[in-house]
Amino acid sequence: MKRTSILLVAASLSLSACSVKVTSGDETTAADTGTDTTDTTDSGDGDGDGDGDGDGDGDGDGDGDGDGDGDESCSATADCEGEYCWAPYTGANPGADDFTCHPECVPTNDPSTTDPTVDPAENFWCIDDGSCCDPTAICGSLGYCDAAGDGDGDGDGDGDVCGDGTVGNTEACDDSNTMDGDYCSADCQTVTGSCGDGTVQTNEQCDDGNTADNDGCSSTCQNE
Repeated sequence: MKRTSILLVAASLSLSACSVKVTSGDETTAADTGTDTTDTTDSGDGDGDGDGDGDGDGDGDGDGDGDGDGDESCSATADCEGEYCWAPYTGANPGADDFTCHPECVPTNDPSTTDPTVDPAENFWCIDDGSCCDPTAICGSLGYCDAAGDGDGDGDGDGDVCGDGTVGNTEACDDSNTMDGDYCSADCQTVTGSCGDGTVQTNEQCDDGNTADNDGCSSTCQNE
């Protein structure tokens, strides 16, 4: 299964309160008297769980319908009260409603395979680092829990390498070098400008505050 894009959207939970009609066995109907005397009694908190919080989950285990699947929606592991927020991955990127609380954590990815029978991590899409079984693992951009020391998820243990031209999970930019003054800081943590911002940087010959051609300074900030 190939994961092709980032889709970590904060999930929202909408629960509608309901009331339960309770009637006696000898209910007098509107047909008898012309007045509906049906008694309506609220369950106490609108969701029937009896704890007054309206979440439909009386025991707070994150499984409001009691089927054991941990179906309480979440947008972060912190929402899950001791459980883990993740979405099942079955070949398509998950949507916001797919992220729910579960008692099971997300195993660490084995980047050498995409076979879920070999690597159980293929069945999960983490939402944050707290989803991961390994507390040192990082929830990467493709929903994998990547092992510490391998931030790019390629399995070679190198993590993100500043200056390799690839913007890793822990980098803000990477312009293939480790020098300052060229749009990206030496440690790849800060974007420091761009062509057209009016400041001439080391990788520019000019910068006239725009990215138009035919005005003495080209759209790539080189002399014309």
